[in-house]
Amino acid sequence: IKDKKIGILYVGRLEAEKNPLILIKAMAGINQKLTLIGSGSLRSEIIELAQINKVDIEIINPIPNYELVSYYRKCSLYVIPSFYEGNPKTLLEAMSCGCSVIGNNVIGIRELINHERGILFDNVTELRSAILSLLKDKNKANLIGTMARKYIKKNNEINLFFKKEDKLISELI
Repeated sequence: IKDKKIGILYVGRLEAEKNPLILIKAMAGINQKLTLIGSGSLRSEIIELAQINKVDIEIINPIPNYELVSYYRKCSLYVIPSFYEGNPKTLLEAMSCGCSVIGNNVIGIRELINHERGILFDNVTELRSAILSLLKDKNKANLIGTMARKYIKKNNEINLFFKKEDKLISELI
């Protein structure tokens, strides 16, 4: 189902290590709604910073994973600004749903995002530029989303993991 793509999406805890404040700063003056799904100690600071920067935000408390799919499918862009990640489930989910993704150039994120399937950033200026670039060029955004989904289907399909786990168990026995 092709939903109309609007707004920017962030899914994660509202905590310092997830770096949501950089996203609010980057969104200043961009006429798009920013939806944050999560909770945490930075909620009040995020709301205040959004008001100062005139960023249209909606903060939604955590929801079940199966409900996230509709948000991923409807967003124009998905941004993961974390300072570090292990195996970022929300990024994998967003890519699986064909989202155009933007991520901080850190370990855990840069292993999944490359120039074909997303944009990496190193600072607020680059994040803002990436957001504006993909909002302006819908063809590029769609191509990135398509490539992201293909990558996930090829490398993160559940049966692939079952085979790897079975092989590992066999080797251990």
